[in-house]
Amino acid sequence: MTTTRLQSMAAGFSLVTPDSLSLWHWTEPAKKKVIMGRIGTTVGFADFSEGACGRGLYTSLSAIDLIDRGNEVVHLHLQAGSRLLMVYPEFSRVGFVELFEMGLKRLGWHWSPPEQGLSYPAPETYKTSTLINELLDAGTCDGCLFSFGMNLAVMLRTSNRTWMDPEEDLVMLIKDHILRHPEDIPMLAPDKPAQWLRQNSYGT
Repeated sequence: MTTTRLQSMAAGFSLVTPDSLSLWHWTEPAKKKVIMGRIGTTVGFADFSEGACGRGLYTSLSAIDLIDRGNEVVHLHLQAGSRLLMVYPEFSRVGFVELFEMGLKRLGWHWSPPEQGLSYPAPETYKTSTLINELLDAGTCDGCLFSFGMNLAVMLRTSNRTWMDPEEDLVMLIKDHILRHPEDIPMLAPDKPAQWLRQNSYGT
């Protein structure tokens, strides 16, 4: 696929975020130090591991969505005005259209795929992660937005539009999320939130 077509696709299938996003990533202590060292810098996350949506830092809008990935949590924010590639399930085979659109509605955001002039190649002719990598490499997107379970998630490529609040109490924020959203059950670790509460002396 030509660079021109990739750039056109990246522009047509992306959205400039009208609001900032609160993002969460669970990991191991050594990797947490690396991530925190890159927040707010120009280094980016392009050298991070490959997932369903390509290379980058995988985060969730849910405080506990990735709780099975490690014991340490990183809470960061993505600035309003960032550009995200929209990994629309109908074309990407990642997630479900209904959940993707429901997540956008919860954010109060409005986006729909281009009706004409742009199209994804036939799904059987490409690997989703490879195409997303090429789109992010060719375009000006900071990462991509996709549905993961019942929540939306963001894979970040750049880090210069991210920031964090060193004064916030992560334990209280996570506790508050778990107690206010009992319906938010991590698909791959349904027992983890209750375990986390017990380990942090909050009981169940």
